[in-house]
Amino acid sequence: MRRSETRKRTRRRARRGRPRPPAATPPAPPATPAALVPEILDQPEPVRSTDRRPFEPPATSDIPDLTAQELLINAARHASAAGEGERAVAIYRELLDINPDHLLARREMAIRLHGNGNHGEALEQLDRCILDEPDDVDCLVHRASILGVRGEFEDAEADLHRALGVDPGNVSGHHQLGLLMSRRALWRDALPFFRRAIELDPGSASAYRHLGDALNHVDDLHGALQAYNRSVELAPHDAKALRGLGVIHDRLGQPEVAAAMYRRSREMDSQ
Repeated sequence: MRRSETRKRTRRRARRGRPRPPAATPPAPPATPAALVPEILDQPEPVRSTDRRPFEPPATSDIPDLTAQELLINAARHASAAGEGERAVAIYRELLDINPDHLLARREMAIRLHGNGNHGEALEQLDRCILDEPDDVDCLVHRASILGVRGEFEDAEADLHRALGVDPGNVSGHHQLGLLMSRRALWRDALPFFRRAIELDPGSASAYRHLGDALNHVDDLHGALQAYNRSVELAPHDAKALRGLGVIHDRLGQPEVAAAMYRRSREMDSQ
């Protein structure tokens, strides 16, 4: 009996002396993937699905809250990438019901709402994000994009200059300033912003197309032709760029080439 008690006391002392493993550090929330974020939204994307079924994470009792939230945000991103905008928003809402302070989820939901054409609620969500993080460049640029479409040009311009003050090399900020000038018919003022966006991202087909639009409006037809051609090289199925080429060839007195471009544009529109 005494030996048994001695062994028990020895094991207790060994346990007390054993160092505890360090606490696990929760991973930082991931950045918004580039694929999620819309390049520049001239108009809302079509909604391909209205399925609002809630996402159900695996029924495992030992999944920590952080992992459950990661599962939800990944599910929302997959739905968004698959064109299921309404379903993505429903999953983001479910995540925000669990954690209303999840800034990344709120930002991504606002961007998705913007893409779905729900500009009013997108603005509400972006306002809340910017209230929490005043220098969030993505939120500022997306809010400016919506404000520009709504004709609130001064507020949109203020947001874009604020965003570029934080991140002077932000491609979308320069691109959106060019679009903002274009919406106000300030075509010549738009040119340096589109050119700067192209300098920062030479692979942006939409920046070349918008540059072509602006050059057409200031009667630089050869410059517009080059910009539209480059846009089509980068995005061969862009109906708007093909239509722009048709307009320029018409203005250059080349009706047969223009007709071919218009025909290709209509074919792309019908697909």
